[in-house]
Amino acid sequence: GSMRGPASEKYALRWEQRKSQLFEQACEEAIRRELAASEAEVVFNCVRQTSVGEDVYVVGEGAGLGNWSPDHAVRLRWSPGHLWTGVARVP
Repeated sequence: GSMRGPASEKYALRWEQRKSQLFEQACEEAIRRELAASEAEVVFNCVRQTSVGEDVYVVGEGAGLGNWSPDHAVRLRWSPGHLWTGVARVP
């Protein structure tokens, strides 16, 4: 025969709670992956002769580019030939 009574009801409730939890976790992971896949890595290159102590930055719309805030801009790195390079993730 089949199980009946409080023990089986308790088991059924726990099983439904677990299924709900797994579904929520799967949805959260799917959203995380979708957001990550919707971003692209953009490489910025700029040839610019600067004075000692000066830096070059990229700023723009979106969190990856600092939301137009110089305080959050992407700092480029200098390399020989006065090539400044940096990477940002953008949607």
